Amino acid sequence: MNLRTYICILAGVVAALSTVIRISDYFTLSPNPTTGIVNLEVLDNSIEISYILLYDLNGVFRGFFYGTVRTIDITEFYARTYVMQVLTNKGDFSTQFIKL
Repeated sequence: MNLRTYICILAGVVAALSTVIRISDYFTLSPNPTTGIVNLEVLDNSIEISYILLYDLNGVFRGFFYGTVRTIDITEFYARTYVMQVLTNKGDFSTQFIKL
């Protein structure tokens, strides 16, 4: 195998691995930023949420919600950026939101 063939094969593998599933394909999170209430809307009816987890950017666990919850009250949270992890039957999705 010459160098050109190797590069083409490597490029094909990278292209195959670069398929990205974005949380925005399955959910909307609003408002973002928020002053206290965050709404999670499921855009794909085949998605079943098991749990919703909240962390701060230091990785400290801040909240747990069952999959049936769609409105989350974070009025008591400090103003900063948080990570929401949504565990579903299609995999785990993470996104950030800002509490003002």
